[in-house]
Amino acid sequence: MITTLAPPPPFELPDGQVLRFVYCDGPPEIVDGVSGALPFAVSIGRVGGDPRILPPRRGRAQHPPLGPNGIAAIDLDLDGLNALLYELWRTGFLDRRLAEAGLDKRFNSDPTVQEFLSLRISKPVLALPPVIGAFANKLHLYADARIAIDDRDARTVGRVWGGLVFQFAPKAVEPVGVDLGALELSCERTPTMLVPCYADLVGALRDRGADFHGELTTTFTKLLSEIFVDRTVAASGFTAELAIRGATPSVMVVDRNAALHLELDATLVAPK
Repeated sequence: MITTLAPPPPFELPDGQVLRFVYCDGPPEIVDGVSGALPFAVSIGRVGGDPRILPPRRGRAQHPPLGPNGIAAIDLDLDGLNALLYELWRTGFLDRRLAEAGLDKRFNSDPTVQEFLSLRISKPVLALPPVIGAFANKLHLYADARIAIDDRDARTVGRVWGGLVFQFAPKAVEPVGVDLGALELSCERTPTMLVPCYADLVGALRDRGADFHGELTTTFTKLLSEIFVDRTVAASGFTAELAIRGATPSVMVVDRNAALHLELDATLVAPK
């Protein structure tokens, strides 16, 4: 395994996005007659405007064992998850997915907004890479976005701070659920001065957090599927390939660090 297998091949996502992986300097783990594990890392680039922007690092997390009937699994430490989010943000992939979700269009076309409010918002754009942390056996994602707020002839830049909470229950009907965890808005009076704004509107959206559960869960599940499902992992010299048909997520949180465990529904197939 150590000398023959290569890191996972590049994963091609919609609209030309590619994720690349490399080996990291961690030792391989071999359990004789049971399993083997190879450490890999996400290959990331630098932001041209500010190369100091990088994902946070928390160090190695504890990983759950492979399931009793499992064939293969992928464990993503918080470092790996944040590196993935960073790379997807750096290349604009996440902004394009936000645009496709149409949050601005849904807000602007809402009958209540149309009847009672004069303001309209633009599509959100992430100012910094989202970051994932762990607390109480859940994963928490935090993001900083910008929107343009038009109120008749006035326009201001809004800074949106939002959070999502991920709950995992691999044996449930819904193995993962995503909920709105936080939502705050400030407006730029000047580029260096922020003031509270539209507090009633933010409060109303926050109170409707349950309404976002289905859409957020669907979006995350789709993203997870695009990255890890319907993939084939192969190595030169082998007479079989590992075809990944599905992935069941769970999370292991220890001391504010965590690993997202993806138990793979996979099988060996003849190479095409």
